[in-house]
Formats: sequence, C-alpha cells, structure tokens
Amino acid sequence: MDDFASLDPVKMFLASIGNPLILVLIGTLLTAIIQSSSVLTSIVITMVFSGLINLNQGIYLTMGSNIGSCVVAIIAAIGSGTNARRTALLHLVFNVMGVVLFLLIALTLNLLSKSAVDFGRIFETFFPHAPQLQLAMFHTIFNVCTMLVALPLTERL
Repeated sequence: MDDFASLDPVKMFLASIGNPLILVLIGTLLTAIIQSSSVLTSIVITMVFSGLINLNQGIYLTMGSNIGSCVVAIIAAIGSGTNARRTALLHLVFNVMGVVLFLLIALTLNLLSKSAVDFGRIFETFFPHAPQLQLAMFHTIFNVCTMLVALPLTERL
C-alpha cells in the first residue's frame, strides 16, 4: 500500500472524495463486488494506516461495507423461500438503518459543534497514534450500537 500511496494522482483522487454519502456508496459497491466486508475493512484500515485516506474517509467506507455485505444474502435469497427473502431483506434494513443512524449522528455533531467535531476526531482522541485501532474500534462500536437500537424490535421481527 505504501507504493500505491506514494502516487500523487491516487492521493489527489482519494483526497478529493470527502462527501460521506459518496464514500458510503463506494464502500457499498466495493463490498458488493468483492463480497466481503472483512476484506474491504482490512483494505481500508491499511489505507488509513498508510495515509492514503484519512480516518473519516475510512469510517464512511467501512459504514458502506456493512450495507455491501448484504449482497451475498440477497443473492442467496433469490431462489429461496419466503423466509430466506425476508431474512435477507431484514439484514439489508438493519445495516441501512445503522448507517442512516450514524450519518444522522455525524450531521448532528457537525451542526452542534463549533469546532467541526467528527467521528475521526473522537476516535483519534480516545485511541491516539493508532489509526488501525481507531477504525477497528469505530467498526465495533458501530455494529454494537446498531444492534442495541434494533434489539427492542426483535420480538416484532
């Protein structure tokens, strides 16, 4: 990744992508293509660690990877029964709900703070000098919080 990160056109292209929605979409598409959120998250951690992208870009790509991970379940459910299709749809709804929730939190943080607080700064504060740990901890907290929000809905689902 260091050789890749040293290419100026690559750095300029990646630095130009700052829109969280575009980054989530890219993360979703890349994960759908490689069909593994773990692989994409590992790549993104390496990109953050090497300085190719910043932590916030990595966070939004990782959020998109959660949505992209649903593609495998959706593909598997195509020729399956009703319960399999429902499960795949709930998997998608669950992950989209988590991303929307965290995008709303990010928007709220930006609107309420005068010093541009964002997820990157928060995780850099709690885990200084360890970008790989910062992104991994965000990913863990994202999934735990999404599960906690969905937990009261379990009976209805």
